Amino acid sequence: MAEHTDPDFLANLQYGDAGWLSTRIEIQERYSSNPEGWFQWLFDRFHLQRQSRILELGCGPGDLWIENSDRLPDGLEVVLSDLSPGMLYEAQKRFSRGMERFYFTVIDAQAIPYESEWLDIVIGIGLIDHIPDRVRALDEIHRVLRPGGLFFTTAGSRSHLQEIESLVRPFVPYADFGGDPARFGLENGARLLSPWFKKIEQQVFRDQLVFDEPDPIIAYVLSESSIQRDLIGGKLERFRNFVTRTLDEQGKIEVTTEKGLFCGRKVIQEDD
Repeated sequence: MAEHTDPDFLANLQYGDAGWLSTRIEIQERYSSNPEGWFQWLFDRFHLQRQSRILELGCGPGDLWIENSDRLPDGLEVVLSDLSPGMLYEAQKRFSRGMERFYFTVIDAQAIPYESEWLDIVIGIGLIDHIPDRVRALDEIHRVLRPGGLFFTTAGSRSHLQEIESLVRPFVPYADFGGDPARFGLENGARLLSPWFKKIEQQVFRDQLVFDEPDPIIAYVLSESSIQRDLIGGKLERFRNFVTRTLDEQGKIEVTTEKGLFCGRKVIQEDD
């Protein structure tokens, strides 16, 4: 099984806690050129209604809700879940008073422990690409949504972070930061979701990260544990020298970020 869909690897190594994921999020926020942050952009497009019952799968450290805590509609009931107990623990520590309507539980998206048609919204940010059995997970997500309920999920495009991938590939040939066309992505996501959701909307978030120093690039690359295993010792030093030399020659390194949001609606049976 590939590491990006291996539950043990994801829950215990890559996302055993919030450290590496938080590193990537912080770097993207600090070096972003887009005045609108990713989590604010997402939240604006959810159009959450009062009294909604929501499940987030793969919630990570809870950034979506922390960064929009002052904009939450009244009466939300939100279950934050992750496959990793360590990640879920990190998320729970960050939530303060006034956010009592949030609940935390470990959930595998392939076996959601709720009754059918119980939820108004299911959210999975960067989720589908990491699920071993995508069909089974989408069956479950569709099952627990009420008729008319919404599923929001995201994915990167083939150009997402490709400049970083190009820097790393001479040293780690298998490096993949989301541009593999065989995986769930911006280009094929609507088609892959269409058997479950007949009305799918797609929106794109574009940004450019601008680096003028090597350290954040190195940190971003090493936040992928599979690369961290191989990019060590002399190889890491050569990579650092290569990035430094590239910056000296170019003055800066610009990195494309291009991610998309899919919104699928569970159609009422008569309309299907």
